[in-house]
Amino acid sequence: MKTKQTFESLMDQFQDHFDLHTVFDDFLTIAIALCGRNPHTGRSFDEALYLQVIEKYKHHDLRCNFPKMLSTLTLQVTERIESNQGCDILGEYYESRLGNEKTSELFIPYPICRFMARSAISNVERINPKTRFQVLDPECGSGRMMIDMAFVSGKKHHYFGIDSNLTFVKMTVLSLFLCGVVSAEVMCADADIPHDFHGSYKISLWPYGIFRQDVKERSQLWRVANSIVLPTEMSKVHQN
Repeated sequence: MKTKQTFESLMDQFQDHFDLHTVFDDFLTIAIALCGRNPHTGRSFDEALYLQVIEKYKHHDLRCNFPKMLSTLTLQVTERIESNQGCDILGEYYESRLGNEKTSELFIPYPICRFMARSAISNVERINPKTRFQVLDPECGSGRMMIDMAFVSGKKHHYFGIDSNLTFVKMTVLSLFLCGVVSAEVMCADADIPHDFHGSYKISLWPYGIFRQDVKERSQLWRVANSIVLPTEMSKVHQN
C-alpha cells in the first residue's frame, strides 16, 4: 500500500542531501512567489527571485518535491482549518524539526491560542459587530495566533503581524493566505525599534495573492506601526 505523502514527509526527504533550514526557507520563498502572479502577464512578480532560489536544486530529483509540498500543504491546511488541532502545519514542522528550546517557546499551544483569540475577537466585536478592525500581533512567530483569530472572526478583519525573523514572517503570511485571509500584511522588523523595516509581505484581494514589499514608505503596516505605541518588551504577551 502506498504511503500517503504529507508536507512533513516530503520535507524530510531533503535531510540527507541539503540543510533542512535552508530548504524550508527556500520552500517558503518559492511558494510565496507562486502565490503572487501579475494578472496582466500571468507571471510571478518575483519570478527572478524564484529562479534564483530554485537554481541550487535544478540538478537534483528532489526539485520535484517543491510543487508537491505546496499542494500537500494546501490540502492539510484545508482538512484541518476548522479542527481543534489548528492548521499551523508550517509551525508544527518548524517546532519538530528545525526549532530549538529558545525558538519553539514562541509558538503557543493551540488551546491557548484559541482561547485568547475568542476572548480578543469577542471583546472587539461587542463594541461594533459591523466594523472591520485591524488586528496586530507584534511578535507573530508562525502566525498561529492570527490564524486562530481569523478562524474565530470569519476572516473579516485586517491582520497585521510583525516579527524580526524573516522565516517566521514568510511562514505567517503563507499560512494566512492558505487559510483564506484576503487582507493582511506581515512585516520583518523589531517591534521595539522605531522605524525598523526589513521588508514585508501583503495579502490582497485584487490582485489576489501575496506580494513582497521592499520599500517601507509603501508599507501600510510600517505606517501603522509607527503611528501607535507598541507594547514594550516587558509588557508584551508572548504571542506566536
